[in-house]
Amino acid sequence: MSVARAMGPMYTPVHDRKEGFVFGVIRKFATFARFLLLQLVFSFPYSFIAMGRWLAMATNRIHRWPAEMEVASMVGDQDRYCRDWRDNPPLGFMDKTWPLICTAVGVLTAAWIRYAIKQALALRA
Repeated sequence: MSVARAMGPMYTPVHDRKEGFVFGVIRKFATFARFLLLQLVFSFPYSFIAMGRWLAMATNRIHRWPAEMEVASMVGDQDRYCRDWRDNPPLGFMDKTWPLICTAVGVLTAAWIRYAIKQALALRA
């Protein structure tokens, strides 16, 4: 079991910024976090879902609360329940690198399928 899974929840890095591509891939493949072979099997659809997630993050704006709401809901620095992405444990090979490898495998599989279809259509013509 990796360090990140052993230590608890992962907090989304979206306070004052947008979620990045790598974290989107990590969150998408976290569905099968303990089943590495299933991550590889589902790499084809999950890689496109992760890219769609990144596209949605890249094309949307960061939500801003009105100033009076921000002031009314201020949380003190000493609040023990105040958590954000900086409290995430360090990610290891199985948590970060393996999902990125699976994403690359999914994209390469799509490219190979497209090439095979193109070749098959060229043979029919």
